[in-house]
Amino acid sequence: MKQQPKALMLLVSVQMWECFSFYGMRVLLVLYMIHNLKFTDTQAFGVFALYTALVEFGGILGGIAADRCLGLRKAISLGGWLILSGHVILAFGSETLFFFPALALIIIGSGLFSSNLSAMLGLFYEEQDGRREAGYTLFYAGINLGSLLASLLCGYVGDQFGWHYGFGLAAIGMLIGNSLFHYFGAVLEDKGKASPKQVSKRGATLVPFLLILAVLLISQGLQNEEMVFPLVPWVFLATIAYVAYRLVQEDSAGVQKIAKAMLYILAIALFFAAEEQMGTSITLFSDRHATKSLWSIPIPPSVLLSINPAVIIIFGTLMNRLSGKISGALRMILPFSIAACAFVVLAWASPDGRPVPVLFVIGMTAAVAFAELMVGPTAYSFCAEIATKKHQGMVMGLVPIGFSLASVIGGHLAKWMAIDEADLVPSFEVYREGFLSIGVILFSAAAILGIGLILVSKMKPVSEAFPQ
Repeated sequence: MKQQPKALMLLVSVQMWECFSFYGMRVLLVLYMIHNLKFTDTQAFGVFALYTALVEFGGILGGIAADRCLGLRKAISLGGWLILSGHVILAFGSETLFFFPALALIIIGSGLFSSNLSAMLGLFYEEQDGRREAGYTLFYAGINLGSLLASLLCGYVGDQFGWHYGFGLAAIGMLIGNSLFHYFGAVLEDKGKASPKQVSKRGATLVPFLLILAVLLISQGLQNEEMVFPLVPWVFLATIAYVAYRLVQEDSAGVQKIAKAMLYILAIALFFAAEEQMGTSITLFSDRHATKSLWSIPIPPSVLLSINPAVIIIFGTLMNRLSGKISGALRMILPFSIAACAFVVLAWASPDGRPVPVLFVIGMTAAVAFAELMVGPTAYSFCAEIATKKHQGMVMGLVPIGFSLASVIGGHLAKWMAIDEADLVPSFEVYREGFLSIGVILFSAAAILGIGLILVSKMKPVSEAFPQ
């Protein structure tokens, strides 16, 4: 394997601790809302889905902010401190008064942080650099260490000592990430710094005002998620169309690449909508219908989320070696089929309705995580490849938009399985029907995406199809 840039280790480390803070809070969020804030299943699923959707969607806006005024490095730094502020408020603030503003700060900070950090990594590879996909696969696998640690530590601490201690641990993770980025920034050389054209007094004056306004608007949106939720997908789709239009304008001969990128975004939206069930319906299914121990070892439902990053870390290197041996179409058909089978097996894990052995939930989660390694890194790598120097942040924001759509679709899927407290006894059948439906959707997506990639690969460039 060719030597990777030195900056890869720093960026992986920083992103790892951001993932620790994000997933540390995420593993607690639904259970916290239901058990502590007394939200209904439907309300908790709605807030969770809208929160995760806005976290990802913020990537495109954060990318535009970095492209136009902040530069990648300032955007990443500002985003990191905003995320930390949100976690500190969750750890020490009032349970009801500051809950939604704290989530708003994390949403805004994540938008400035994540997509710009992945765009920063892209600056260290030349065009057609053979190390790019391997680098992003290592990046993808490496940062999941943060997710694993968060799921184990924050989930356990929150379950055993209290929710606020779990949120506080997530805040410590973000503090470490911010410190690494600040003190070891010399490894990044001069890459990602704002150009003279991007720096303006007007922009600097507007940033605090826009941040305060965004916190207020997002807080209100989360509190009224039942009104905002139906509008979100249309905003996301319009944004994707805008980015695609801008890319076509710049390079009409690259329509084939743009079409392929759109298929990858669709793949992310559909696959991770199913994967999002780990934090919503499957968490509550495990809480209500799965055994709570394995070989006499207690396993809280929140800790089950650690299976996903653990599998990605273990098999990330192996998948990196196999990636070149799996064709484009098969790379979509295979993971969707694996995930579909996992949901179907979980649906029938207990035909008589008895508690499901937790081993089935672990196996299902592991299978979906393994399949994820064939979807996520490929999309990141391809978008980094087609990103122009002028629109690096915006193009890399396409991947978070795919995850945003996944959160919205996943929220709707979870709401199919929302259970009122009075109906907990027959809820097993509701979950079974929901998991079977997701399996059917994934099998259908495997066929559609596989055919789509084959057709796109046969497309001719515009310059050949319409010669002048």
